[in-house]
Amino acid sequence: MNTPISKISALIGSLLLALTAVSPALAQQDDLLRASEAFPYTVTVEGDELVVDWKVTEGYYLYKDKIQFSIDGANAKIDEPLWPRAKPHSDEFFGEQPIYDADFVVVIPYQGEGAAELTLRSQGCSEAMGICYPPQRWTTDVSLNAPAVAATSALDSPFSAATTDGFLPPEQAFKPLVAGLGGNEIEIGFQIEPGYYLYRHSIDAQLSGNRATTVAIDLPNGKPKHDEYFGETEVYFDGVIATVAIDRPDVTGGAETLTLTYQGCAEDGICYPDQQNVFEIA
Repeated sequence: MNTPISKISALIGSLLLALTAVSPALAQQDDLLRASEAFPYTVTVEGDELVVDWKVTEGYYLYKDKIQFSIDGANAKIDEPLWPRAKPHSDEFFGEQPIYDADFVVVIPYQGEGAAELTLRSQGCSEAMGICYPPQRWTTDVSLNAPAVAATSALDSPFSAATTDGFLPPEQAFKPLVAGLGGNEIEIGFQIEPGYYLYRHSIDAQLSGNRATTVAIDLPNGKPKHDEYFGETEVYFDGVIATVAIDRPDVTGGAETLTLTYQGCAEDGICYPDQQNVFEIA
């Protein structure tokens, strides 16, 4: 019987030694915030929208593609959320991922009346410690006041695709212009109607065909603006011209296709969803 006891004693001793060896890591994790502390949020009901205001603690981030919403309530329904632009991030766990590493707001159009429960699912990490949280699930009670019959007023959504009297359709509010400069440059521009503006960060140009690729867009500085959805940003009024640098190995080859993406708003309070225009460049 002495031999088994000695083996148990040796095993306990090994475990104690292992715990001592990892104690610095455990101590470091003691400094890790709880997920609810690292990513606090509030939900408010504004007309026919649920506004989720997330506060992301410095040194932490949330994966955009891990955020999901659902709602439970009589006749309650939510539409596709309206997302602010996320930051590209190379992640050792999930590869290339868009993330939010600063405060951001998500707007969720909804229909329904009365009490409901909004469920939020998310997952985030501590960048400094290299530690990621397991997926989180939080719930918030909300009181809805937008009956389904009122859904015809689509312009109540700040990113509505609809128009009504007094607002121009996006193709008239923002007229894109494209010209080939020859060689490895393309000039793009926008004529912006009075009372409307474009987000600088929303403008993107992608080239395809004849093995050509977009290298960079040289956009001028815009006018600083504090935006309730994107925070501190820059916008363009009246018009803007920019140069797109491209990598085109065969400058004498066939035509390329330029896809121009942008987003803008009317100063009176409505914003349009992302717009896309396709141009053939000789």
